[in-house]
Order: sequence, then C-alpha cells, then structure tokens
Amino acid sequence: MVLANTWGCRHYLRSLDAASNSAAPTVISAASSYVLSGVIGITLFDEASSLRWWVGAMLIVFGLALVAQPRPKTKEE
Repeated sequence: MVLANTWGCRHYLRSLDAASNSAAPTVISAASSYVLSGVIGITLFDEASSLRWWVGAMLIVFGLALVAQPRPKTKEE
C-alpha cells in the first residue's frame, strides 16, 4: 500500500510540474483514484457493486477524457 501511494504521489507531482495549471492534474488524480479504488475493492475484496456505481464510474471516466483532452490552439497563441 505504501508503494502504491508513493507511486501515485510521484506521478501527481510530475503532472503538476508539467501542467500549465493545477486544475487538470488535480481532477484527473482524484477521479482516477476513486475509480481505481472501487475497481480494486470489487475485484480483490469481492465487494458488492450496483448499476448506479458503474454508471457513475463511467461518467467519471468520461469526464476524465474531457479534462485530459488538449486544448485546441487559437490564432492568438
């Protein structure tokens, strides 16, 4: 568990360093942590999951895809 947290913090700090603002890395880190902990709980610990949880997880992944897309360049840049 300590190694997983260390790995996650390391990559989060690297993404903060590479990003132009802190919003995208923060949203991506929080959402991916939520989804991964849910999937690990379901697969490793045989926790129950409902259709509502899966729909919410898919919406979170869809939101991650929207946040992670590169911004189109404008003529002013």
